[in-house]
Amino acid sequence: MPPILPDAARARLATPRSLGRALAAPALAVLLVLAFREKFLDIDLAAAREAFARIAPAAWAQALALSALGYWALGRFDAIAHRMFHTGVGQRLARRAGMASMAISQMLGLGILTGALARWRLIPGLSPGRALMLSTVMAAGFFAIWAWLSMAALTLHPELRADAALAARAGFLGTTGLAAVLAFWPSRLPLRLRRRMRSAGIGMRSIAAMTFYAALDMLAAAGVMHVLLDGAAGVPLHMMVPVFLLSLGAGLMSGTPAGIGAFELTMLSLLPAADPALLLAAITGYRLVYFALPASLAAVALACPALIRPRQGAIELEWRRGADLACPQTGLGRALAGSPLAEAHLARQPGLGLLWSATRGAGAVIGVAGHSLVMLRDPFPSGAMAEVGEEFLQLARDRGLSPCHYKCGARMAVRARRRGHHVLQVAREAWLDPAAYDVATRARRQLRRKLRHAGKEGLEFLAAEPGALPLPQMARINAAWAEAHGGERGFSMGRFHPSLLAHQRIYLAWQGTELRGFVTFHASAGEWTLDLMRPAADATDGTAHGLIHAALLDAAAEGVPRLSLAAAPFIGGQDQEESRDSTLARLQTRLAGRTGGLGLARFKAMFDPNWAPLYITAPSRWKLLRSGAEIARAIAHPEPFRDPRDPKARRFLRR
Repeated sequence: MPPILPDAARARLATPRSLGRALAAPALAVLLVLAFREKFLDIDLAAAREAFARIAPAAWAQALALSALGYWALGRFDAIAHRMFHTGVGQRLARRAGMASMAISQMLGLGILTGALARWRLIPGLSPGRALMLSTVMAAGFFAIWAWLSMAALTLHPELRADAALAARAGFLGTTGLAAVLAFWPSRLPLRLRRRMRSAGIGMRSIAAMTFYAALDMLAAAGVMHVLLDGAAGVPLHMMVPVFLLSLGAGLMSGTPAGIGAFELTMLSLLPAADPALLLAAITGYRLVYFALPASLAAVALACPALIRPRQGAIELEWRRGADLACPQTGLGRALAGSPLAEAHLARQPGLGLLWSATRGAGAVIGVAGHSLVMLRDPFPSGAMAEVGEEFLQLARDRGLSPCHYKCGARMAVRARRRGHHVLQVAREAWLDPAAYDVATRARRQLRRKLRHAGKEGLEFLAAEPGALPLPQMARINAAWAEAHGGERGFSMGRFHPSLLAHQRIYLAWQGTELRGFVTFHASAGEWTLDLMRPAADATDGTAHGLIHAALLDAAAEGVPRLSLAAAPFIGGQDQEESRDSTLARLQTRLAGRTGGLGLARFKAMFDPNWAPLYITAPSRWKLLRSGAEIARAIAHPEPFRDPRDPKARRFLRR
């Protein structure tokens, strides 16, 4: 079994300062026992053993059930935090790892550190920094909920002094009122704080759910103490809950293993009328049921993390950059090479991946943009649309992300609309049948003029040899294009990188020995799809036209049934009943004009292509707008390419 801690971490833990911090909690426990030894010495241990032996089997069964309920709630608490911070960890794994981490951290003490180490060990791919951040946030949230619940419980304590009861009631009503104001009038928050909460995915619904699950755990733990305590102790439930919560807080804040010392002292001090022997027997049983047993199971999971990692289903999501998708010998590399959808090769780009079934030979290109899980184009092959679509929706629910189909076809849009999703046309795909392509038709007269002009300038359009690309010249042309257009695009749009070019059909425009431009195509057995179109900044008019014309002639010669010129932005009023005067139509026309979409549509129209509508879908109108904005941001600010040997260059979305 590999070591739980890497060498660097073990070296840091071995320093004197780290050793001192590690010994602080046990030292505090010893000091508490010594300081209040008289209270502990007054306990009749023989009576405590007898009381422990008298605990009925039914009480043990109830305690085990309440303990299971508490850890079930803790698992949900952990999973919500993973969704809020978009860790990419599946909900089932997050819940199981959360329960095990909580069991370990509560047993060993120093909850933030031990919980972070346990999550790092149990969740593959989770960085130590991210694990520590999650543990810190969850500890802070748990303490805040504990304080609110403790104030609520103290207001019900019949023996609380009047001034203390007034303070508890004021604190509870004040915090509850503040939460209500922020829930119904979030505009009261400072703008910067609202933005940070939105970017972190922190909403009132998530906060309310975390509050519910944390409160359920604490009440279940109090129930364990109550059912194990002999009825002769005379401690009703409404008195046990506030005393238990205060004792729990004391134990957590002490940082000692399982809160030893601080928890017992607080319980004995706040219940002076109860028999100490009966209390000690109940506390011992509580520690066995709520700490020792779960921690033992969690230790097994730490020793063998595969036990709690859910098995992959028939469809597996793999998010890879570089080697595995680039290599045709790997399973996913072969899947991309044999895909009927040419744009499936987009999965090789940073930030994208494959939702893939090796047994069925079906999949889809997906990626995460902000709060959205995005499927690009339709699943392939078309016969697997229903199965892959259902798995995609389940995956989005599991990750706490909003499902969004982007640039999907009409069939997928109809399926989404039947589910109640909102649908909007965003683009039109231009495509041609290379066998029927004839440049001499009347509709292509403007294209003929462009080609004649390019021919007069001495341009020659040639297919590139796969292993002999003029990469330095291509890189200069691409850099000049990116600078002129505000940077390189990404996500659903093509990227320039040698690892991607190696899998594409490339056509070069030469003027003598000087490269004047190039285009690239995603290629599959069923179609070619235009990816990059990069004429030089001072290229002759007609350069891009000549490159695509050469590709069409080669595709016809090779029997390729379909060549796509990719999508052009939708201009309102073109293919739907909305008039050009509608607000949506005017907005889409304005956006297309600002982004160069109008010019791109006119360029593709010269080839007299067929036009197919493409849509975006999302569960609600608001999520449709949000997903659209997040996709636009992902396109404008793409993830950088990394060396595949870099551990950060690989990322997996885990179930």
